[in-house]
Amino acid sequence: MKKIGEILVDQGKLSERDVERALLAQNEMGERFGQVLIKLGLVSELDFANALAEQQKISLVLSSDYPAEVIQIDKISRDFLVSNMVVPISVSDKEICFSAAVPQDPFLFKALNMALGGTVKLKLVLGLETDISKALQM
Repeated sequence: MKKIGEILVDQGKLSERDVERALLAQNEMGERFGQVLIKLGLVSELDFANALAEQQKISLVLSSDYPAEVIQIDKISRDFLVSNMVVPISVSDKEICFSAAVPQDPFLFKALNMALGGTVKLKLVLGLETDISKALQM
């Protein structure tokens, strides 16, 4: 699997020197690589999300893909959604789809599955943190 920095360099969004600087800053800041890139202004949140979606082979959803009203799921607390930057975006009898800032996090999938009792199929897609935050404030 290609590293996210390599993908962004291939896309012309970063130079190799930018990747090196971001890795040094990541060691100091102790945050995820993408957060560092965005905070340093080296890439936009959308550019990073596109690269992550490509790397992880997952769908990227934007604010226009979110429902007009917040979907409430009784078994999952708002605090959990906020602290994990995840929001439900569609529900059916067979599947619940969540938009997550870090959908590749195995803890997140496991926690959601446990909360729902394994009764429905879970789908995690990538969402921008700003879009998820906005959706959770509704």
